[in-house]
Formats: sequence, C-alpha cells, structure tokens
Amino acid sequence: MSDKNIRVFFDLDETLIHTEVHSYDDRCEKIELYDGDYHFRIKPDALDAIRGAMELVGKENVFILTIATRAYAEAILKIAKFGIPMDRVFAREDIANQSVSTGYCATSIVPHKDLCDTRNILIDNRKSGENYEKIAFLDMNMKVSNYMKVRDYFGVDFPGDSFADDVIEFINERV
Repeated sequence: MSDKNIRVFFDLDETLIHTEVHSYDDRCEKIELYDGDYHFRIKPDALDAIRGAMELVGKENVFILTIATRAYAEAILKIAKFGIPMDRVFAREDIANQSVSTGYCATSIVPHKDLCDTRNILIDNRKSGENYEKIAFLDMNMKVSNYMKVRDYFGVDFPGDSFADDVIEFINERV
C-alpha cells in the first residue's frame, strides 16, 4: 500500500552517508570533485530505508534534500545507487533560489511552490530547530511531527543499528 500524496525527503550527509577529505578506510568510495578527492561511506542500511520509503509512498515521492552542492550530491548518488533520480534531488542551489532579501542584510526562504505540503516527511540528522532552511523550503512549520531526527552517521557502523526499521516505522505511522 502506498500513499501517493506523501513525500519523503532524506538528508544526505551524516544521515545516509559520511564524507571525509582524507581517508585510509578501504571501505570508502571516492569521488573527485572541486580539484580534490572526497571519500565517503554509505550507512549500511541506508538503501533499505530508502526502499522501504519507496514501498510506502511510491518511488516518485522519495527525494534527497541536502545543504550540499548539486555537483557533490550528484557525484555521490551516481555511486551510491539509491535509485533516486537527479530530478528528485534538491541541493544548496535550489534552496538559495528560494531565498529572498528581507532588508537589512537578512534573507528569508520562500517555500518551494511545488513541494509545499503539510504531509511532507523529512529524515535528517540535524535537530529541527537547527534546520530552518530545509523546513522553510518544504513549508513544514505547521507539521514538525513529520520531522524525524536520526543519529548522526560518522562512518561508524553500530551492530544492531535500527535506522532502516525506525525510518520505515516513522513513515508507516504517518501514511
């Protein structure tokens, strides 16, 4: 069963992957970007969480929402093979395009008109109070109960980590 009206947005860094500039870990993937190498590890059950979300809300309703640049996100996703097409990736540039000056050197983020929905779900490692840009971008201020703060992923795999199960349960409770 899937609810085609609910969209799930996954953060990338420290939620689904962990990236370092220098790594001696042979389990890391590598991308070359911005004249340097980045080494990243995929959270062991990240793909299970994404697949579970796709089963619950439909493949077309699962997105990446990251503060990272589009070039970085696309390079990571080509290797990670999460099954999320690039047109469902929203990055730093997309959020910046929704920013407007409010005067006196202040800016505000206008919600993305095609993504506003109080049923949106955001899975992120940051506390909701520290994640103004993404919440404003999705216009989720009225529905913080759809915000799931997960443990930071710093490339360390904890035996028995229930990330995928917790994400699927969280989404399932809202479908």
